[in-house]
Amino acid sequence: MTALFRNWFKDAQDYMAKLEAGEKNPEKNPRRRDIFEAFAKVLRKEMPLRVHSMLPQDFRALFALQDEFGFNLSVEHGDEAWVLASEFAKRNVCVVYGPLMGDYFIPVYPNSRPDGPKILDDAGVLIAFQTDSPYVHQGFLRYQAIIAVKHGGLAPERALRALTINAAKIMGAESRLGSIEAGKDADFSIFSGHPLHSRSKAEAVFIDGNRVL
Repeated sequence: MTALFRNWFKDAQDYMAKLEAGEKNPEKNPRRRDIFEAFAKVLRKEMPLRVHSMLPQDFRALFALQDEFGFNLSVEHGDEAWVLASEFAKRNVCVVYGPLMGDYFIPVYPNSRPDGPKILDDAGVLIAFQTDSPYVHQGFLRYQAIIAVKHGGLAPERALRALTINAAKIMGAESRLGSIEAGKDADFSIFSGHPLHSRSKAEAVFIDGNRVL
């Protein structure tokens, strides 16, 4: 996979060089052209490379590519990212962690653990949560944070940030989403109890300031 990534990056660099030299259409194949355009945005740091990856050996290979090509990076899943938490923090590489439900991944990733998000957060890594829908339904997103708090020791306020403003920052949408502030989109929910209590229910939901539930 590392070799494939490197080849695509190098081909994308050649594509960009031809564009800068004035060539109008340096790649005739539309599928390859779309891929080169996407890689070009990554190389120009217009968007991060978002990689589904779980194991330390994967992360080390990604970090080597990052050193070689200079792109920004985020990791999805990150089951064993806690092993390299300090390196993630040093590189400002964020982790969208999860899912933390069931034992589906445990036999494959034996070092996956519910305190992984806390270890990353304590090290200064920007974390968020995911369900990897449809494998775990997106309706269970809140429960990823609940598990990290109850079984992993993550502070509730840090877990709430991972569900809200951290996720917005990772998507580059923090100017509009992720917190209740003047000038933002006014998307929020009101729960019957603490949002990280599993039996709490959403009693009201607002989108753009309008109540939809």
